[in-house]
Amino acid sequence: MWLNHKIGLWVKAFNHYLISFQRKFLRNEFLLGMPEYIVVDVTNICNLNCPLCPTGQNRKEYPKGKMEFKTFKKIIDELGVWLYDISIGDWGEPFLNDELCKMVEYAHKANIKVSVSTNLNILNKETAEKIVKSKIDCLYVSIDGVSQNTYEKYRKNGNFDKVIKNINLILEAKEKYKSSAPELIWQFLATKYNETEIDTAKDMAGKLGISFLLGQIRCDTGRELFMSDEEKFNNVAPWLPKDEQYSRYDYKLRLRKRNKPSCDFLWNFTVINWDGSVVPCCAVYREKDVFGNITNRKFKHIWNNQKYRTARRMVKSKIIDNKIQTVCANCLKNGFID
Repeated sequence: MWLNHKIGLWVKAFNHYLISFQRKFLRNEFLLGMPEYIVVDVTNICNLNCPLCPTGQNRKEYPKGKMEFKTFKKIIDELGVWLYDISIGDWGEPFLNDELCKMVEYAHKANIKVSVSTNLNILNKETAEKIVKSKIDCLYVSIDGVSQNTYEKYRKNGNFDKVIKNINLILEAKEKYKSSAPELIWQFLATKYNETEIDTAKDMAGKLGISFLLGQIRCDTGRELFMSDEEKFNNVAPWLPKDEQYSRYDYKLRLRKRNKPSCDFLWNFTVINWDGSVVPCCAVYREKDVFGNITNRKFKHIWNNQKYRTARRMVKSKIIDNKIQTVCANCLKNGFID
């Protein structure tokens, strides 16, 4: 068992250095390494109606459903040997999938760290104990305010008091089982409605004994790949905080504050939707933009298929290939997301 664990760590490390070299220096279109980090969306169904999310808008560009355990198992069986991290959650509420904790436990068998993003409106004592027993590594809880009035401005149909109560249920379960997992992280997206409450939220998180992470609100997350910077700015303008330090935009120029105008996702990262479909990043929402599906093809073949290779070639050369249509061409036109 000990030897297998050590071998597994060496395999992950070798893949990391291989994929890092290809990403940083070669930028080649055909990869010898495999992704070391993935997002798995175990459901795209949600109990809230957040206004800048395509699920909250009830858009119809992707069918709704929940990932079956056999699909998740196939992901781990094919990719687990290479993976360091899995982030669960993209377009839906993960705890609406009853097999979530079972999935986490299976990923841990492959020595993979698992984080889950949740609005935490759906919970009871039994589920709280399952969460602790499954040893989810990090639980990111979206709470954009310190009262119901501000919280529900964006988290439509959410209940602030219930979320705080549910956090306490998990903390009680951690104490009961003497567990350090999961690490609870209060994730706070700054808007014009809640920016005056940031310090209060930090204090509340501290009193609860959990971490605090301040984030910047994005524009319509299902459409941002298809909008210019100015269009993104105009789309999210009704939500932007007055204090520009909490924003991802330059208000005078109506441009995003970019770290670097490129993309690394195509070399070390991928996203797998509830039905097994593979897309190149977590901003790709439409069914028409998928790169393949692991339920009918091995991931290693999708990872180097024509769409992936074309996308990598375009990003490296900064030249759009109109012969092979991929959603990644929009990042070349409108600026890469981060």
